[in-house]
Amino acid sequence: GILSIGQNNLTSLRKEFFTGISKLELLNLDKNQIESIESDSFNDMPNLRIINLNENKINQIKTYTFNGLGNLATLYLANNSLNQINALDFYCLNNLNSISLCYNDNIPYVDETNCDYIVTLKQIWEDNYKLK
Repeated sequence: GILSIGQNNLTSLRKEFFTGISKLELLNLDKNQIESIESDSFNDMPNLRIINLNENKINQIKTYTFNGLGNLATLYLANNSLNQINALDFYCLNNLNSISLCYNDNIPYVDETNCDYIVTLKQIWEDNYKLK
């Protein structure tokens, strides 16, 4: 299934927001005002394959934010306020094929060693920072 709640002025995501929707495959949260995502917020959605978090105000990804999303293939995080990318941010995303991080002006660079845990990562979109 698909759930699109973009452009709803959401400012944060908590784990109780997404209980009981385990069959969801696509979650669109773009163009909100999301600044923070509670750890384990997506834990009850094991079938999720795509998350769109573009055009929010997220400045950091906490460890365990994407816990339980072993089937996630695509993650959109463009046009946020991210200021760093750490390996543990994405460690559980075993099937991640692509991640969009473009237009996060506060990321000075993404060190390839920060992606060690993303074994299947095939593509990183990077418009506004240098890939070392």
